[in-house]
Amino acid sequence: MNKKILFLGLVLLTLFACNRTAFLNKLEGTWRIGKYSYSGQDLTRSFSDTSHVKYQLTIAANQQYTETWLSYAFRADSAILSDTIGFDTAHTTYIILFDTIHFVDTTIASHIRTGRWDLLNSEQDLQLTKDSDAHNPIEYQILQLQKSHLNLLSGNQEYDLVK
Repeated sequence: MNKKILFLGLVLLTLFACNRTAFLNKLEGTWRIGKYSYSGQDLTRSFSDTSHVKYQLTIAANQQYTETWLSYAFRADSAILSDTIGFDTAHTTYIILFDTIHFVDTTIASHIRTGRWDLLNSEQDLQLTKDSDAHNPIEYQILQLQKSHLNLLSGNQEYDLVK
């Protein structure tokens, strides 16, 4: 009887290990944003065009993760150009022409965030703990995980990622 229970336990442990390995194989890799929603509203365009351009989340087998993206900041600016176009000898003054040029200054900032990832709650949640701020991990509920599709939810933010 004890041999049957031990054998059944080993079979269940093997099945669990195989399922976990398959789950991890689907999770690991480099993910890009497919769709971003906030409170149910699709904000993919503003997310991927200005605040998180070329966003990538890389989940490695060694339980390390890397997030990279670019952010664009736009600021109205102007420059004043002056040019001396003549000299008034009667008043002994220069004749200066001023011209104001208005433009938009674009600042591109590169971001990288690294840390450790963990699975919580029977692999229903993904926790990302930043190296720079280990006291405030970000937790995502895994809504869907397929070979090339990962859907995460954190508060009001939903991330639909693709490989």
